[in-house]
Amino acid sequence: MGSAMPELWLLEDSEADAEVFGHAAKTTKLGASVRYFQSGDALLAAAALGEGAPRPVLALLDLNLPGLDGRELITRLKESAAFRSVPLVMVL
Repeated sequence: MGSAMPELWLLEDSEADAEVFGHAAKTTKLGASVRYFQSGDALLAAAALGEGAPRPVLALLDLNLPGLDGRELITRLKESAAFRSVPLVMVL
């Protein structure tokens, strides 16, 4: 039984920017799948799936979002024991 491919999570409200990142991820052969979220609320819902749920190896977060912004999202994710060890990178 093989292990699942590692995931990168991308929070980006611009579909065009997300497509550019997805293309870059494929062409550089990161060896990871990209899971795309358009809102902080959607990402938080995925993060709250519970103990043992898949976690990303890296999360790229848009700083300026409508609604829940990147700063508040970081605060909430780092309150979760499951996400304290996940590197979070802010994208401007």
